[in-house]
Amino acid sequence: MRIALLQMYAERGRAPAIVDLAIRVGLSASQLEATLTSLEVRDVIVRDNDTGRIVGAYPFTEAQTEHRVDLGAQTLNAMCAIDALGIGAMYDRDVRIRSTCRLCGTSIEIATLNRGRELAYWTPEMAIVWSGISYEHACAANSLCKVLAFFCSDEHLAAWRRQQANESPGFRLSMEEGLEAARAIFERSLKTGPSGAITT
Repeated sequence: MRIALLQMYAERGRAPAIVDLAIRVGLSASQLEATLTSLEVRDVIVRDNDTGRIVGAYPFTEAQTEHRVDLGAQTLNAMCAIDALGIGAMYDRDVRIRSTCRLCGTSIEIATLNRGRELAYWTPEMAIVWSGISYEHACAANSLCKVLAFFCSDEHLAAWRRQQANESPGFRLSMEEGLEAARAIFERSLKTGPSGAITT
């Protein structure tokens, strides 16, 4: 079901309606509900508290973020910088990422090659990734993803960290290291084993 959901994100550029997902996997909407609840509890998807509508499935979100990823004909919102970097390898396709420096708003653009597994280029060349550490209320989308960001330079990362009310733990990653981390998380997300089980 998770694979079907991610495939539909790529096809439509947004989360599918629950009824459409149910049709794709051959279940009724009521039959689907138990599985969606399980995925939400395991922090695999995010749903609207009032309507139950799917509003996120890592690495994507319906919310407007600073990370936009061109995947084929669709442009999608990634939850965070690492998520954005992992999308190409997950879909076995090259992508273009458009984001901004978390401190100053400078445009940051990244393109991949080798079907999302290498970097073709990124600008500005001094741009880096901050992999923060924060996990609250069993939902990475509302905690961890808020502190995984791009910065246009080490100086702006340092300035941003000084502005934080509390010490901001995490790791400074080069763009290549960011891609490597992203691939480790997402590259096998759409793969299945012999039994059809997800092999992440």
